[in-house]
Amino acid sequence: MATHVVPTAIVVEVLRDDNYKNWRACMKSYLMAQGLWDIIEPPPVEPQEVALLVQLNRNLAQRNAAALHAIQISCAPHILSKIRNQKLAKEAWEFLEGLLRSQRVYLEENPGNSHHLKTSSSPGRT
Repeated sequence: MATHVVPTAIVVEVLRDDNYKNWRACMKSYLMAQGLWDIIEPPPVEPQEVALLVQLNRNLAQRNAAALHAIQISCAPHILSKIRNQKLAKEAWEFLEGLLRSQRVYLEENPGNSHHLKTSSSPGRT
């Protein structure tokens, strides 16, 4: 039985085992447009900017939650189950990148064996 997943307003297709590069491009664009990309890739901090960081930190939790939520609702259910307990958007992003990169390597080394690959059996943080 095929699983039909409705796309969100954020991405055309939710993240699956076979579309990480396209999903990543769409998610990065969305997070950048929403001013949330620095949650995933924080800019370097100069010592004189510490006072400014204290002020910016006040809304960091809210922005992290917004970025994390965008990532979560853009994943297929079996992939979401791997990151559902993540608290930081950056950690969820990096975990998904590693998970899908390892699957891509497997598929490149074992063409035609995609039916043996299941994200749900991949080790990961939950």
